[in-house]
Amino acid sequence: MTRLAGTAPQQLPLGFGVNAGGDFWGKFDVNIIQVPFNVEPETRPPIVRELLQYMGCDRRYASLNFNIVELTVKRTDISEFVFFIPYRHVKGGAFHSVVMYHKIIGQGNWTWMDGSVKGKWNQITHHLYSPGDAGAYTHVDVSVQNPAVGDKLYLALPQIVIGKWPKEQRAPQFFNVYDMILDAVPTAIPHDYL
Repeated sequence: MTRLAGTAPQQLPLGFGVNAGGDFWGKFDVNIIQVPFNVEPETRPPIVRELLQYMGCDRRYASLNFNIVELTVKRTDISEFVFFIPYRHVKGGAFHSVVMYHKIIGQGNWTWMDGSVKGKWNQITHHLYSPGDAGAYTHVDVSVQNPAVGDKLYLALPQIVIGKWPKEQRAPQFFNVYDMILDAVPTAIPHDYL
């Protein structure tokens, strides 16, 4: 989540696709929170420090360069998936893991997140594997059930990992080959994510 698409205040990380019944911006406020690196930890926003402390890397020098997305519910008539990440299709014919950090505030339950942990950062890891089906894939479609106005989801580092990532191990910021593509060809943005 290092690159953004759209124009402020309607910006999202490049790997997000939105739906929310066709009215995403009418149902959610979005705030992009930068995770600064090479700064004294005390100067970072509190929500950033909470995450980095949970990850075990709240120090000046760490391999960090990403954003946190803060979604705030504005209306509760959400009937379809809210957004999909990252690039939607995760191959299940080969072993992949979907790993992400999240913090849920409020009563809503977000799919793909661990709704049993609220009010603090948590890492969720999903193992996706469909043996015997070489063409299998899964959509990472996130939705929210029974939200209240003001509920929040903080989301950081949603990543697809090749293989079986240990659920108890904190995930670092993995290598993103798409950043290299954008460095070489800045216009190479998939049309489905604008």
